[in-house]
Amino acid sequence: MPGDTHTVDTRAIATLEAAQFIDLYRLKNPDSQDFTAPTKLVNYTEFARMRVDYIFGTAKAAELTTSCKIIKNDAANLASDHFPVISDFTL
Repeated sequence: MPGDTHTVDTRAIATLEAAQFIDLYRLKNPDSQDFTAPTKLVNYTEFARMRVDYIFGTAKAAELTTSCKIIKNDAANLASDHFPVISDFTL
């Protein structure tokens, strides 16, 4: 994976999932193939589109999750090399 811009190292994700944490974006968007990086701030030809930004939660947090979205707009496209991920909860 070092030097490979097309493969995401998923060991940390696997560790969180093994500890019973839930990927809230995947929970609310099970069929999405959306990506969080790169934005227009970096050169698209150098980096593959990939999802590298997550919000994980416990089972209780997952129950309270009403939405989880990747924010893609003009401001987000130029603010960082990653698009922000946000989640809403009912408390």
